[in-house]
Amino acid sequence: MANNNNSKGNEEVLKKLTIQEFSEGGDLMFNPLKKKVSHGGSSSSSSSKGKAVVMMMEETQVAASVMKKVIKLKSLDGCTFEVEEDVMLQSSETIKHMIEEGCAKDEIPLHNVTGYVLGKVIDYCKKHYNKMSSDEEEEVKNWNAEFIDVDQPTLYDLIMAADYLSVKGLVDLAAQKVADMIKGKNVDEIHEMFNIQSDFSPEEEEIIRKENTWSFD
Repeated sequence: MANNNNSKGNEEVLKKLTIQEFSEGGDLMFNPLKKKVSHGGSSSSSSSKGKAVVMMMEETQVAASVMKKVIKLKSLDGCTFEVEEDVMLQSSETIKHMIEEGCAKDEIPLHNVTGYVLGKVIDYCKKHYNKMSSDEEEEVKNWNAEFIDVDQPTLYDLIMAADYLSVKGLVDLAAQKVADMIKGKNVDEIHEMFNIQSDFSPEEEEIIRKENTWSFD
């Protein structure tokens, strides 16, 4: 009976050690019922193992924080944005080249983009960062439609910013928006829509219209 009681007592001790090890980030695969106590060193071994696991977790967290390096982007009107470096490396060829050339030590100045537009470009890049799953396609498609539903001045600024920063996906999205806007409209309507002033005199326009009647139908 005494041996049975001692055995049960040892199991209870091991269970407690397992719970303590688990709470400190220990090995989830550790099973006290599959390991035997030898030479009375179980408590010391478990404690050392728990400390080692905690140290490994801390090192992993440090490595993760290094991987998620943050860069600063500064717009022409002085607005500063902090964004994960990997997001911009994946999204913007311009930012990628600046980083590779060592231009991102403190902050990257973007003299051709306002703070409002830069904020929207960054939102786009974050949304599309590592979006490879087919399950996310519909959600991202709906997000794109809402994102690009802006007034014409903002759309123009987004096109210019996306082209300057070489964000190909945003360039394509904005270009498709313009294509949808002008679909089914004639030249005069397009000129009026975008406030385009003709470089030709009325006489020259008339000649061009006669020579290219097919394009004015």
